[in-house]
Amino acid sequence: MDTQISITSEEKTVKGKGTLFLTIMLNVLMLFYAMSLTMLGPLLTNIVDQYRLQLSQAGLISTFQSIGGVIFTILGGVLADYGKKSRLIGMTFFAYSISLLAIAFAPTYIALLALFFVLGASTRMLDVLLNAFVSDINPDNRGFHINMMGVSFSIGGLIGPLFSSVFRSSGLLWYNTFLILGITCSLVSVTYFILLRSIYVDEKSDRSTKNTNYLKLIRSPRLLVLCLIMFIFSGYQSGISVWLPMYMEKALFAKPFLSSLAVSLFYISVIMGRLLYSLVFKGKKAKYVIQYGCFLGGIVLAGGIMSSNTVLMTAATGVSGFLTCATLPLTITFACNYYPENSGAVSSIVLLNSVLSWMFFPWLIGFIADNASFRWGMLTMGLSLILTFLLALTLPSDEKQ
Repeated sequence: MDTQISITSEEKTVKGKGTLFLTIMLNVLMLFYAMSLTMLGPLLTNIVDQYRLQLSQAGLISTFQSIGGVIFTILGGVLADYGKKSRLIGMTFFAYSISLLAIAFAPTYIALLALFFVLGASTRMLDVLLNAFVSDINPDNRGFHINMMGVSFSIGGLIGPLFSSVFRSSGLLWYNTFLILGITCSLVSVTYFILLRSIYVDEKSDRSTKNTNYLKLIRSPRLLVLCLIMFIFSGYQSGISVWLPMYMEKALFAKPFLSSLAVSLFYISVIMGRLLYSLVFKGKKAKYVIQYGCFLGGIVLAGGIMSSNTVLMTAATGVSGFLTCATLPLTITFACNYYPENSGAVSSIVLLNSVLSWMFFPWLIGFIADNASFRWGMLTMGLSLILTFLLALTLPSDEKQ
């Protein structure tokens, strides 16, 4: 595999068969990174028991992970536009692998928090770098490939809890799950570096074409709209992941199996929707897919919540996931199309709003549930989709997505 890859200073296009192998490998890295984000839930009870934690202390694990994510989402955007993304991805994924291995041997609770900070930092930095780099090497069909990265992320998100549950039910201790994933990811990391040595990636670029004034980027009205879309839409996703199982069990008296099935159905619907969008629309009609998907998804989800019926709620969750599946990757695509010479920075800026949303919206839904009702808190998710629809009305009708 001696194919030469070259990225020009103007378009950063990669020519040759090496592009295909590299793109596939980036999707593999995305899948394995996503697994760690969703596999913690089934293991949390065992972690609490081993370290003899209070629930508030257990909650700090996600807090430290999110803090690391916020800091390194910002740092990742800066480094992505000034370093070689291909090498940065390899080093970040290696750090991610090492953090998984280290968590398996964390001697104390404080050490565990520190390692989850590193895990959150590496995963969020990977998110920025992977989306930016796949955009760089596929400039003619960014939308398709960023969307496929979203498919890989959703598959990893679906596999994560299944992975931890299978090993947990087999009798293995919780830390063995991190150990096994860490060893696997270390081997994947070595494979990635071997691939980079087999192909030539010229990432030299004309720094003069880059917009180095990041404050100016942040103040850009069209980038601000994309940040708001990402923040509000991610609120809907966080509500599904964090609160839906408890809502169905506490408010609708659903069996635990059905409440878990609703979340699984959501991820499966997102995967199917993103695959269908990639095959049918092939990255086109991005504005209308976001608009109509979020509008219809918000109506369907709100109807399911108002029905107070477990079957209808489960079905509405799946349908809303299918209709809104392309919103997140297309938002990143718009940002990279606006500023292709600063793909790393704008990916970082937009994705930072997703991290912040996951820190804010679960609290907001819980606050509304405490002071009004659980149903009104869950309706926040439907409102989030309607607000996303209204914001998407301002997006340009650019078919090159």
